[in-house]
Amino acid sequence: KRAVVVTARVHPGETNSSYMMRGFIKFLAGTSSDAKVLRDNFVFKIVPMLNPDGVIVGNYRSSLAARDLNRNYKNPIKDAYPSIWSVKQMIRRMLSEREVVLYCDLHGHSRKMNVFMYGCENKDPSRRLQERVFPNMMGRNTSKFKYSACRFKVQKKKEGTGRIVMWQQMGILNSFTMEATFAGYNNVHFNSKDLEDLGYHFCDTLLDYCDPDTSKVDHVLSSLTRIVRAQLAAKLGRSYDDVALADLQMSELESSDGGSDSSVSDGPPKLPMIRKKPNQGKKKYKTRKERNQIHRQSKKRTLKVNTDLLKSELPTAIPTQRTLPNKKRDKTAKPKTAGDRRCSVSSAESPSSRCHGIPKHARERIEERQAKVNKFMKEHIAKSATAPLRLYTLVFPFVSETCCCFCIYHSVAGFYDKPVDKCDLLLYERNNSKVSNMLFLLKLLLKLLLVSLIVT
Repeated sequence: KRAVVVTARVHPGETNSSYMMRGFIKFLAGTSSDAKVLRDNFVFKIVPMLNPDGVIVGNYRSSLAARDLNRNYKNPIKDAYPSIWSVKQMIRRMLSEREVVLYCDLHGHSRKMNVFMYGCENKDPSRRLQERVFPNMMGRNTSKFKYSACRFKVQKKKEGTGRIVMWQQMGILNSFTMEATFAGYNNVHFNSKDLEDLGYHFCDTLLDYCDPDTSKVDHVLSSLTRIVRAQLAAKLGRSYDDVALADLQMSELESSDGGSDSSVSDGPPKLPMIRKKPNQGKKKYKTRKERNQIHRQSKKRTLKVNTDLLKSELPTAIPTQRTLPNKKRDKTAKPKTAGDRRCSVSSAESPSSRCHGIPKHARERIEERQAKVNKFMKEHIAKSATAPLRLYTLVFPFVSETCCCFCIYHSVAGFYDKPVDKCDLLLYERNNSKVSNMLFLLKLLLKLLLVSLIVT
């Protein structure tokens, strides 16, 4: 029987590798016919947890010795890395007894999507591209596995990892690190069932790869050869027929594998709710002089806005009409009505609806009384239109709750073609003291008396 070695959880924080291992063990220990065929034809060496101490204390990548175990396969120290030393000795003994057809270390990746593998490029011309057959077949068996994300470049800084040591020192052709994303595939997040299914697909691919009928393997190998020759011809600028199989150097077509240290990523997830921010340059800090200038400009803009707002909220001035004897009145001019003399209040006024301190309900009562006074004066003018020249000065005081109002009417009859009337509405806020109101009344009456005496 040939042997298969599967290990997991060398990095304690990569819990998704344990779910894949669970699915692998459940299928292998199941009652299906495929599981029975695998048990009859292979010897499985399974290490579900290579770093139990790190898992117990809650480390993410290191052991109790504060070392990354997946960088110490090359020359492991028994006392410092006992699990790695034991696994390596186990594989040495097994190779002396039987062939190890596959070695796979299960990991998790925090920055790439989907599930993929890292392998080791074989430069032997007689076995060229054979290390890519198993990953390609697994990509054909499940959509969760992405073959285009697989890398087979051997880097010097990764020579201490399990897959490279098993390939270089032990001579295992199919030596892989299978990485499962922390996210998902096709914008769908993985759950525990998806990760366990990958264990089943791994066993299913193993059956196809080791099938006595090699038609599947030959088909995949020929397809890979065509694809790689086309990629290399495009890069070298040659035709497809000019590129020989011996010229194939896949390491030239691949970037760094990145490993499970998450140093390489696919970029931000391509999800609809995530928008790509525009490329903004480095923030340039302003000097104190520039900041002061910006502050002054903002204060000017704020002052201008406040001034415009104040102008819009202030009431319009009360229109006054003065008819001079040497100028004729413009007949086309529209006569001013009582409504035009109102205090204009903007739509954005405060809830109290005040205009010069006068509430809205008080203004309405004042306007009603003013309309009555105007009606009375018009009737009086109509009666005295043919009377001789004389000046009528009538004072109609009325007091509201918050203000004192005086309607002063002057009428000159017989001097012009038409009687002239004028009605001025004088408003002032009512003070708390009644004495000030009485003083205002007395002053106004004295002025009116003086004017009437002068005229007479």
